[in-house]
Amino acid sequence: AQQQDARRFLERLGVREPNENDELVLLLGTRYGEKSTPPSDKEYLTDLKRMMAFLEKNPTQKDTLTRYRVFKVASLSSQWGKASNVYLDEPFARTELNRLYALIVDQKLKRWPLDPWYLSCDIPTEKIVRFAEQLGCQKEFDKLYTNATCGQNPNSEYLRMAPGYKAGNVVNRDFALAPEAVLLLKLCQPESALLVWKALA
Repeated sequence: AQQQDARRFLERLGVREPNENDELVLLLGTRYGEKSTPPSDKEYLTDLKRMMAFLEKNPTQKDTLTRYRVFKVASLSSQWGKASNVYLDEPFARTELNRLYALIVDQKLKRWPLDPWYLSCDIPTEKIVRFAEQLGCQKEFDKLYTNATCGQNPNSEYLRMAPGYKAGNVVNRDFALAPEAVLLLKLCQPESALLVWKALA
């Protein structure tokens, strides 16, 4: 009776048995947090299969995984990254994104390619790519423009004189090429320009 009373008391407080999501979050926080000690390749492979199986069963719960550094990346500064820090390119997919990130110096804008380690693990490459895409690893250039004001437009004086202009009835909104798009176009290379062209579609 005491045990039942104690159980009911805990249930009223919101205590419950851990489920699969709880167990996975505990694992992710222990091994894939910002300050976690990275797992061995053997441990990671086991964890990766578990993460992929979880996402396949729970596709709407991808945020459980995106908060953690679950990807090995080819970088001199870091061996692990979140999906938001990773892009796909050869040999996993042909995107030409390597051209963009080779130019970017700002670490806040930088993304890293998947580590070649994934080619030698026993998970098919297409499954790795699908998992990476589902979690939001970049597969195409999508930073074409940024929001701007009309005053930043080189032809702002013309805009003020354009037909339909009426003081007090103005929407001060414009768009400008994103710095990443400018970098690609300045390369004057067909492959780089094609990235921008596809972003226009």
